[in-house]
Parts: sequence; structure tokens; C-alpha cells
Amino acid sequence: MKKIAKIILICLLLCGAALMLACDKPRLDRVPVPGEPETVLTKITVGDFTYADNGDSLSLFSYNGTDAAVTVPATVDIPASEDAAARTLPVTEIGAYAFEGNTTAASITLPASVTVIKNDAFSGCTALTSVTGGNITSYGDRAFAGCSSLTSFTVPASAREVARSMFYNCKALTSVVMEEGIAVIGRDAFEGCDSLTSVSIPSSVKTIGKFAFHKCIALAEIDIPSGITLLEESVFEGCVMLQRVGIPSTVTEIGNRAFAGCNTLLTLDIPTSVTTVGGDALTGTLWYFAQQDGAVYAGSVFYRYKGEPAEPTEVVLREGTVSVAAGAFYGVKNISSVTLPASLVRIDKEAFRNCKSLASIVLPEGFSELGSSAFRGCTSLASVTLPATLKAVSNYAFADCTALRTVTWNKGLEIIDGYAFSGCSKLRSAMLPDGVLSIRAYAFEGCNELAEVLIPKTVAEVADRAFYGSSRLVIYCEAKEAGKNWATRWYDSIGDAIYYGYSREEIYSHASTFRYVIYRPSESSDAYALITKYIGTSADVTIPDKISGYSVGIIGHRAFAGNTTVRSVVIGANVRMIDPYAFSACTELKKVTMPTNSVNYIGEYAFKGCTALTELTLADSLMYLNEGAFASCTALATLKLPDLLESIPD
Repeated sequence: MKKIAKIILICLLLCGAALMLACDKPRLDRVPVPGEPETVLTKITVGDFTYADNGDSLSLFSYNGTDAAVTVPATVDIPASEDAAARTLPVTEIGAYAFEGNTTAASITLPASVTVIKNDAFSGCTALTSVTGGNITSYGDRAFAGCSSLTSFTVPASAREVARSMFYNCKALTSVVMEEGIAVIGRDAFEGCDSLTSVSIPSSVKTIGKFAFHKCIALAEIDIPSGITLLEESVFEGCVMLQRVGIPSTVTEIGNRAFAGCNTLLTLDIPTSVTTVGGDALTGTLWYFAQQDGAVYAGSVFYRYKGEPAEPTEVVLREGTVSVAAGAFYGVKNISSVTLPASLVRIDKEAFRNCKSLASIVLPEGFSELGSSAFRGCTSLASVTLPATLKAVSNYAFADCTALRTVTWNKGLEIIDGYAFSGCSKLRSAMLPDGVLSIRAYAFEGCNELAEVLIPKTVAEVADRAFYGSSRLVIYCEAKEAGKNWATRWYDSIGDAIYYGYSREEIYSHASTFRYVIYRPSESSDAYALITKYIGTSADVTIPDKISGYSVGIIGHRAFAGNTTVRSVVIGANVRMIDPYAFSACTELKKVTMPTNSVNYIGEYAFKGCTALTELTLADSLMYLNEGAFASCTALATLKLPDLLESIPD
């Protein structure tokens, strides 16, 4: 019986030894690379390590062990196969996800041959306290993300970069040494490192990415090295214990929310080199709360108007101010005027939005950048001059400025962006300058009183519904036809008057009363004046027989449309045609005097909606009276029709 037991024990020992030898013996597997079916990856498993064969080196593919202390071998012996002789290859990379989620490894030692640590290589290793060795030249994104036991780390100069999210949510990390030579701190690099109290950024760093130190709630102070030009968006946002930041004179821009929520930040000297500050860059800081009510400057930026003045107030920005930050005056109701310095070049988005009392603004020559919705909802703003240095009116820049009547346009403007003047219900004219290239969607939508627009020949694009919503609009196009990049619905097609092929110099004014062009139906016919728009202010209007020697032959589309001042019109003796919608919606027009023998054509809806019209005698010469010519003329009781009239519309 004892002999049998002894035999069994010997067998078990031999089997165990065989298993151990089998485990240590390299196993080769060939598997297709995911997403690359033509590529075959050779994997080699030795003990707890699986490697990917790169041909002349190995990448650690995965670690499957449970040891607390892990040493990655420098080389691996690979036996001969059908395709290759036996080899010994160095381990040069820790592959993506190689240790991901390991909960037992506390220390990992890398051989000197390892130079690359790839994405997520150690992410989620919650027991990991140290990684030593190697000669690292590159770290992948999230390499140590979620290593909640890691307390310190040195990033060698050879790496050149702290990768994106490299230490994301390393809750126990208290100190990091970045050696001189590191040039980039990537986005989210230290985000959520709750225990990080101090960081020394080497002078070699030139870029710090967005959210790099976001919510490092124990960080107390930091000095930005000289050479940094941009503090990115939210770079220190939520660092609630941050009390001091040193900013060098090389910094020119502080991104939006860069220091937002830094509740204890008081010591912050912003140099005059800073010309751009995001609208919420300093929101919630002690520095901002310590500023007096009124103008608050950050470097060369007007950052915020703090508080609400008790009565209408004029604000003069100090000379040297280069920009006005986003939302700087947003909703400040009692700002009546703002004087901008000659040094100003930019107004950021929503800077003056909903400043209900702002009545005037002069953009200085040299001003070049106007942010979206910059003056949106400034319901008292009556006029604005756009300097020649401004190339684009951004989207919604003057939207809903319901008192805006006059815009002075200067050559240099190239783009009128979407909704730029949308809802400017009092805007009368938009005679755009040469050089304009693009009029974007809904740019003048809802400009109910817009009467005249000139589209210069330089315009390559007019987008959908750019000029929708005005019942009185006359459009002059220097081009002879719509361009190939003009939308099919760029204007309100019902009744709109569009005159193609007239240059700026061929649109004339007569005694500040009429706008007209010279029209020649054919080469063999005489030319005559076509009145395109009544631009006068008189209630009693006489249309002359001649202008500049030309007979006035036509009253054009919408020439008087929507006018609520005119009470009476005397039509000249040479007028032959009254075009569609010519007097539509002239709600105060009571009397029209027509010559006996000239007018022979009245177009569709020519007098539609003239609800006060009571006196009108049609010319004996009238032959064509078109549909709806007197529709909704509710006060017109009788109308004598001439004998020559060929048909009576329904």
C-alpha cells in the first residue's frame, strides 16, 4: 500500500514539473488584426506575458499574472518555426491595454530596452504605486489613467510630452516631476488628480492643453513658464484651492473658463501682453470678486462691466484696450453709450448683447473682428458705421436691433454672415460696398422696413432667404443675372422688385425724392426714366414729367410699397406703366391723380391694401388692369372704368 502511494506521489510530481515546463515554453499563435483581415499578428506567450512579434522586436501585448511585483523581461527566446529560425528579441514596447484593469500589480520594473508605452497601457491599475526603468521616448494617451494608488511620477525629458489624459483621475498623485525638455502637457493630462498640491512646469514647455489641470482640487499655486503664449480653455478650471498663478509676459491669450471656479484665486497679475480673454475665464475667482463695480480689465482686455449702474451711464474704454471680452456688457441695461479707443481691434461674442439703452457706437478705424451676437438685442441702437478694416459681420451681430435705421458701409467688407441683421425692423437701406463676396442665409431676414438693397458684382454667394420679410424691398444687382452660387430662394419672390445689370453709378437720385434708373426696352427704342423707389418724406408727392431730360415712363415694382406717410400722389403726364405692387400697403394714401391720356397699364396688386384710398380716376388710355390691382382698398366706393380697357380681372 505504501509502495502504491509512493508511486502516485512520484507521478504527481512529474506531472507538475511537466506542466511547469510547458508553461515556460513559448507558445506561438497567429491571429488576424481586428479591422485589418489581411494582417496577421504573431503572438508569443511565455509564462504570464504575451507578446506581439514586430519582426525585430517585441511589444508586450498583455500581462495575465497576479504578482504584486512585476518585472518585464528584457529579451525573449523564440524557438524556430516553419517561417523563421530561433531568435532572441528585445522587448521595446508596452502595448496598448497591456496591464489595463490589473488590480494586483503594485510595482512594475521595465527593462532598459523599453522605449514606448502605448495608449491605456496601465490604465485602471488600481494597486500600482510605481513604474521604474525603461528609456521612454513616448507615452500613449491615458497611459496611467485611473491608477488610484500612484503617488508620484517622473516624466523623463526623452519623452518630450505628457500625453493626453496620461494621469487622468490619479486620485492619490501628490507630486509630478517633469524634466527639462518636456515641450507639451497634453489635454486632460492631470484632470481629476485630487491630491496634486504642486507642479513645477519646466521652461521647455510651450503648450499646455485644454483641461490639463482641470479639477486638481488640492493645487495651491503654479507658475506658468516663459514661452507659453496660450492658456487653453478650462486649463485650471475647478482648482478650488488655487491661490496664486504667475503669468509671464509671453502669454497673449487666456481661454474661456481657464480659471473658472478657482474660488480662492486672488493673486493673479495679468500682463498687458494678454489681448484675448475668454468671457468666463475668471468666473467665480476671488480676484474678480475683489474688483470694484464698473470697468474690469484683464491685461489689455476689457473683461467685464461689473454691476448695474443706477442711471444711464457713458463708458469710456481706456486707451490701449485691444479687445472686449465675450459677454463683457451682456444685459447691462443702463449703458447709454460706449466710447471705444483707437487701439481696439476686436469685440468678442455677445459683448454688448441686450444692452437695451445703448444708443450709439463708433467702431474705430483699424477694428477688424466682430464676434457673433456682439450687439444682438440692443433695441435702442439707431446707427452704426462699419470701418473699412472690418471684413466680416458675424452671425447675429446686430440681430434684433429693432431701432437700427442706418448702417454706414465701407469698402473692405467681404462677408455678411447668417442672421447678421435679422430682425432689424427699422433698417431702411443696405447699399452694399464693392468687395462683398458672400451674403449668408437669413442675413437680412425680418427687416420689415428694408426698402433698398444693392448687391455689387463682386458677390459670389447669396444664401437661402437672405432677404426675406420686407414688403417694400427693391433690389439692385450689378450683375446681369443671379450667380451660380445664389440660392433659388434668396429673396421673397412674391412681388419683389429686382433690377439686374445696373451698376452703382447707374442708380440715380432726384432731389432726394426719387431713386431711378434709365431704362431702354430695346436698342431701337427711346430711353426713359424708371422710378424704382420713393425716398422722400413729403406726404404729398408729384411725379415729374421728366427727370434729367428723360421722360418718366414707369413707376416700378414696390416704388412706394409700405409707405405710411404719403397721402396724395399726382402722376406725371408721361407715365405709361404702374408696375405690380407699386403702391401696395400705402395705408395713408387717400388720393391719386392720374393724367387723362398716358397710363395704359396697371400691374397686379398695384394698389393692394391702400385702405384709405377714396379718390382715384383711371386714365382714359388705360388698356390693361391686372389681377388684384385694387384688392383690399376698402374705402374706395366707386371706380369708373375706361372704354379702352380690354378685360376686367376677377
